[in-house]
Amino acid sequence: EKIVSDRLDKYQRFVAIARAGLEYTDAIAQGYALANDGNYTEAVVAGERALKVIKDSRMLQPGPYTRPMLPREERNWLWYTYSKSVTSEARTQRVIQSWRKRGKNFSPIPSRLLTTLPKHWQFRKDEQEVGEKEEWFNAGIENENWQPISTHRSWTKSFPGYWHGTGWYRLDFSIEPRYLETGEEDTIGKLLIYFGAIDGWAKVYLNGQLVGQHTEGPEKMWNQPWHIDITEAVEMKGINHLAVSVTKQSAAAGIWKPVQLREIK
Repeated sequence: EKIVSDRLDKYQRFVAIARAGLEYTDAIAQGYALANDGNYTEAVVAGERALKVIKDSRMLQPGPYTRPMLPREERNWLWYTYSKSVTSEARTQRVIQSWRKRGKNFSPIPSRLLTTLPKHWQFRKDEQEVGEKEEWFNAGIENENWQPISTHRSWTKSFPGYWHGTGWYRLDFSIEPRYLETGEEDTIGKLLIYFGAIDGWAKVYLNGQLVGQHTEGPEKMWNQPWHIDITEAVEMKGINHLAVSVTKQSAAAGIWKPVQLREIK
């Protein structure tokens, strides 16, 4: 009877450990996903939920397994039970703190968020420096030599060989009908395109028109948010063609934080 009871206790403890591990992983994975989209406030909330799981499970004794069996990509954020929970708590606190800091840096001027633009754009190397002359910023340019790229990480992490020079990003977007409210153009105020950060000298084109550029070098602007007023150039009811050229000759380079469309009434 005692043997059966001990085995039952071990089983229940294992179930509790596994459940806590899954709750932690779900919360921290949500946090990372939100942070990748620039939603740092929500990411902090998810991180604090993960932290609470650790604190609430300190009473768990090590069972037959001391860590949840989770997908390989989650291994860096595994929740450890009992003896390693202090280390996990400190690690999680550091992650939350980094999200708070990023959120403060990314905090835009008082405005309404319309949308975060898609993470994946098209990208093309401009190794011969002919992009401006050939007007790569215009719509209708052929799709040859353009390839998908994430704007949530520098291009030096996306291409082999740690390549440098000038690269062009492009994306087509539209103003969603739900933002137009009554369907009239004047229901939208001043429109801004808001960059979380671009590492390099950058020029921004909208519908073939140069609408703005970095006025200071990457040594200062590499991790700084900045915005451009696109009210005069944007198509309220059609497709907008956005193009950004970035030039950097060393270290990390490119658009590496979320890009947002915002409105000031």
